[in-house]
Amino acid sequence: MKSLLYFILKRSQVSFLTMLLITFCSYFTAAQSPTPVFARLTMQKVPAGKEQEYVKFMKETMKPMHTLRRTKGKIIHWILFKVHFTGDNDAYNYVGVSYYTSWANTEANEVFAELFKEVNPKADPAAIAAQIQGLRTVVSQALIYRADAVEPPAPLPFKFVRLDYMKVKPGMNAAYLKTEREDWMPFHKTLVESGQATAWGLWRQLFPSGSDFPYDYVTSSRYGTYAQVMETDYAKTFKKASPSKDLDAIFDRTTKSRDLVKSELWEVVEMLN
Repeated sequence: MKSLLYFILKRSQVSFLTMLLITFCSYFTAAQSPTPVFARLTMQKVPAGKEQEYVKFMKETMKPMHTLRRTKGKIIHWILFKVHFTGDNDAYNYVGVSYYTSWANTEANEVFAELFKEVNPKADPAAIAAQIQGLRTVVSQALIYRADAVEPPAPLPFKFVRLDYMKVKPGMNAAYLKTEREDWMPFHKTLVESGQATAWGLWRQLFPSGSDFPYDYVTSSRYGTYAQVMETDYAKTFKKASPSKDLDAIFDRTTKSRDLVKSELWEVVEMLN
């Protein structure tokens, strides 16, 4: 069996040392015309020694607030992820993601102090704000839009998400989307149908963005277990998904249309019920 590392290396044409460092998330209904989904990502840096306290705070204090946001129709979901294989010098090691079905809701005027008081009338919003500021630093935020997805009719539980960040080559946007949808989407659909993955999503980077920004798209591959991240037989799956296609031609189309900038492995730490 040819390993995931081999095929990622072939797709990205980057060094093996880079591949050793790698190993978004679509949580919703999928089809050729999926429901519009926007996601706001908040990248956070939690210092060493504070992770356990931070996760406890997010579960006990922030999760009820996000549950209220969903009840009010502001968001449709919220997930907190831990980023694997990070060190002290990495920019962020946790990511909070809020999901929306409309552009308008991504900038909804929400006063978190009022939400905290609504969840718990005895809460002290200023003390809560001070506590979270002492546990983490917000590094950056991003807004992405789901362009396409693969997901079974009934959403499956998942624990890990591999994100691949793509920079489209000049003039190749249409070619890139074509190979994602016609070559890679059937591949991921086969993985989901065979139980080797739970979902796949293609996300477009909205903000920040631009010619100087390092990537334009992000694909998210969702898995139920850690082992599944690395055990895919790519050649066998491609043969099953697209028996009439040539594997080398698929990789050639892919690498001509975009560069794989980086990959990350995220683990679900907490989410709305």
